[in-house]
Amino acid sequence: MLYNDVPPAELAKMRAEVRPVYDKFSAAYDPAIVTLFKSELERVSKF
Repeated sequence: MLYNDVPPAELAKMRAEVRPVYDKFSAAYDPAIVTLFKSELERVSKF
């Protein structure tokens, strides 16, 4: 398995770039679903 460690500054840039897309699609879903999705992403990102 290859693992690409992305520096925090680069990760912040990537998140900023996709933010408009995330916001657009998040608006189409029930806010409870979006909140659940965010919490699950945070949970699995801790590993």
